[in-house]
Amino acid sequence: MALAIVSCSNLEEKMRKKAVAEIGSKVHNPDDVKIIGFSTRDSAFDVNYYSKKEIASIMKVMDKITETIMARTENLTRFNPEDSYVIDLAERQMKAMAELQGKTLQSEQKGNWNGWKIRVDYQAKNKEGKSIKAEKWFFFDKKGDNIIDTFEIPLP
Repeated sequence: MALAIVSCSNLEEKMRKKAVAEIGSKVHNPDDVKIIGFSTRDSAFDVNYYSKKEIASIMKVMDKITETIMARTENLTRFNPEDSYVIDLAERQMKAMAELQGKTLQSEQKGNWNGWKIRVDYQAKNKEGKSIKAEKWFFFDKKGDNIIDTFEIPLP
C-alpha cells in the first residue's frame, strides 16, 4: 500500500513539473511565472470530457471575467480601447471560449480512460510587462509522461 501511495505522489509530482515547464515555455519571461496552485490529478476520459462540476467551475470563472470587464468599463459605457488590461483579458477570454465550446459540447460523451488531467493556476507577465493570471488544464497520457492536450482560461 505504501508503495502505491509513493508511486502516485511521484506520478503527480512528475506531471506537475512537466506542466510548469510547459507554462514556462509559453510565457514571455519564464522567470516571472508564479504558481498559485495545483489541482490534484484526476482521471481523464478523452480530452473532451468534463464532469458537470468542472463545467460549472469553468463557467463560473468565465462569468467572473465578464463581471470584471463590465465593472472596469462601467457596463461598456466607459470602454477605453487603450486599457490594455481589459483588451488583453477580453482577448484571452474569447480565445478560451472558442476552444472550450468544442470541448464542452461533447462533454457528455464519456469515453474510455486514457490518462490524467491536472489544472495549474499561475501568474506571469505578458509581453507588455503586465501581470496576468490563468488556469491551465493539462491532459497527460496514462503514464503521465506526455502532455497530449492543454487549454487555458484567463483569471481576472
